[in-house]
Amino acid sequence: MTIFQIECFLAVAIHLNFAQAAKQMNISQPAITRQIKTLEAELGVKLFLRSTRSVRLTAEGRSFLTDARTMVSASKRAMHRFSLRDEEEITEFHIGYSSVFHLEFLTEALKKLAEDYPQIHPRLHPVAGSHLPAAVDAESLDVALSCRSPKEKSSLVYRELTQSSYVCVCQKDCPLASLRIVTADDLKPYSMIIQDPGTLLPEVITEQWEWTDGKKPSRLYFCESTESSMLLVRAGLGVTVIPDIYVPAHPDLAVCAMESRKKISFGLYHKRSQNTAYMKEFTGLLKAYFEVRGRG
Repeated sequence: MTIFQIECFLAVAIHLNFAQAAKQMNISQPAITRQIKTLEAELGVKLFLRSTRSVRLTAEGRSFLTDARTMVSASKRAMHRFSLRDEEEITEFHIGYSSVFHLEFLTEALKKLAEDYPQIHPRLHPVAGSHLPAAVDAESLDVALSCRSPKEKSSLVYRELTQSSYVCVCQKDCPLASLRIVTADDLKPYSMIIQDPGTLLPEVITEQWEWTDGKKPSRLYFCESTESSMLLVRAGLGVTVIPDIYVPAHPDLAVCAMESRKKISFGLYHKRSQNTAYMKEFTGLLKAYFEVRGRG
C-alpha cells in the first residue's frame, strides 16, 4: 500500500468518477483503475461499487475513508515538518461524528480546549455511525460522538452526555404536527424515510423499521445520512422516526413525541488508554453543554 494509491482512492471517493479523479491525479483513467484494484487486493475488500452509470463507496470504502485521510495527512505533515522547522509541539486530536448536526456541540468545547491546550489541533472526521466505536478501537479516532452500542469493547470507555428520545419528524404543516403523541396507527397513511444499514447503529435502524408497519416498497425512502433524511422530510416525501439528537432546529420541521417512550444513550467513546487531561476536559465541556440545555 502506497500513499499514491491512497491519494487515488481519495480522489475517486471525492468525485465518484474515475475520469475526473484521473484528471485530478494527472494520470490516465486505466492507471487510476489499476491503483484502486491493487489497493483493494491488498486490503482484501471492495472499496467501490461500479456500474456503467455510477460509482459508489461500499460500506468498507466509507469505513476506510477516515484511515485514508489520516495516512495522507500524516504523510504531508511529515514532509512539511522537515521542510519548515517548527519548535512548537502539536498534538492532533481526531474526533469522529456521524451527523453534521453534532458539530454544533463542539464549537464552545473546542474553543475552551484551545485556550487551555494550545498544542491541540482538532481533526474532525465524518464516519458512518455503526463504524464509530470500531474506529476508536482501531485508533483511527481519538474520540467519537455516538449513540451507545450494546456491543462495545472492553478497551473502550463510554461517557454518556445525554439520553435521546425517539421522535417523529415531519413537515411543520403535516397533520401529525398537531398531535400530542404519535402512535403507530397515526403513521399508517404516511410514507417513511429510513436510513441504510451501517449509517447508524443497528439498534436505531431496527427501531425505524418497527414503525414501518409493513409498508410497501413504494412507501419507503432510503437515505445514507441523517442530513439527507431531513431534506426528504422537508421536501414532503414522508416522515421519519429517529433519536432527537439527530434532528436539527429548522423552521420547516416539526418534532413530535412518540407513543414509545424508548430512549437511547448518546455520548462519546475513547480508548481506555486515552485518559489524558485534555480528554477529561473535553468530556467535561461537552457534558456541561448538555446540562446547560437541560439534556444532561
